[in-house]
Amino acid sequence: MSNPVIEVPPVVITPTVPPVVPPIVPVITPTVPPVVDPPAADDVASLPEWAQKQIKDLRQEAADRRTRATTAETALKAAKTPEEFATALAEWTTKNTDLERALVGSQFQLPDALTALLQGTTREEMETHAKALQLLIAAPPATGPLSGGLNPTSDEDGESSPLALAKRANRTRLF
Repeated sequence: MSNPVIEVPPVVITPTVPPVVPPIVPVITPTVPPVVDPPAADDVASLPEWAQKQIKDLRQEAADRRTRATTAETALKAAKTPEEFATALAEWTTKNTDLERALVGSQFQLPDALTALLQGTTREEMETHAKALQLLIAAPPATGPLSGGLNPTSDEDGESSPLALAKRANRTRLF
């Protein structure tokens, strides 16, 4: 018997290219926070009481400073003679120095009593002095010598057993 010959068609291998898939890119949409209207400048009633007091004090201080500046400026403009001008200039310089002293004192959070004592004629000199005063305020108070525990000058015999300590305590009792 003869072996039957099976003819197999030639196999052609063609590489298959996977389909091109675009990369997945996450779409990020920026979220814009909702627009919140800031509270009106005059709407202090919704603030805590301490904030209302601070705002009131700052507004009063600003009004005082505007009044002082306007008064000094008016005096300078109204000066006709050299003496009047010198007087108005001296007054303006004094008020300006006082205002600078108050600003430096509030900048360095000094109490009013120390703000009045700030030395210097320029802002830089006052700031240097304010820094020195601020260090004194923040310095811890000086304390006396610290003591505690056993006294090394006592008449103890060096024994620290509970029985010896009890006997010593009984000797010092007054009753």
